[in-house]
Amino acid sequence: QLAPVFITILTCLLLVFLKWDALNLPHYWDEAFPYSYAIGFMTEHGPIIRSDAAPAIYTTGHPLLFYFLQASWNSIVGESLHWQRLFPLLLSVLSLMMTFLLGKKMFNSWIGTGAAVLLVCQNVFIAQSSFQLPEVLLTLLLLLSVYFLHQQRKWLFVISASLLLFTKEPAVVLLFIIFIYDMMILQASKKYSGRLKS
Repeated sequence: QLAPVFITILTCLLLVFLKWDALNLPHYWDEAFPYSYAIGFMTEHGPIIRSDAAPAIYTTGHPLLFYFLQASWNSIVGESLHWQRLFPLLLSVLSLMMTFLLGKKMFNSWIGTGAAVLLVCQNVFIAQSSFQLPEVLLTLLLLLSVYFLHQQRKWLFVISASLLLFTKEPAVVLLFIIFIYDMMILQASKKYSGRLKS
């Protein structure tokens, strides 16, 4: 079925089209402070993942993975805000693609496409898709974690879940919900269906 894939690709292109002119907008709200300060500090002094990578007043105690990745990207593309904002936009496109793949694996291609379309229609997702904030990376890694868990790729799940924890604190709650679903709902339903077959 090529139609769902084609529609998903169009959805990704639509997001890029909607956000292209916004890539030059100045930093806004939390992005202006403290995130841009922390990212700028790490870009200037060299991106590292360490507790003293940037002053605590800039990082505000958050895990440093997103700061590290964005600062590494900025070190390559330079000072142009347009090019810097391409990094979170690329993460947003990958999130749409992972939404499609997860929906396809769990249900079918049309469900995956519908989920991707619904995601791109969310104002919060569109607004933050080009912000230098960790929420988009958090979304992508959460989708990857659920995907690998569903595919029973345990080591890849451990890697993606660990990266999720290094992105932002809400990952603890998200992984706990995944654990509850997997251990108390999914496993229980498998045992029940096994009993029915026997």
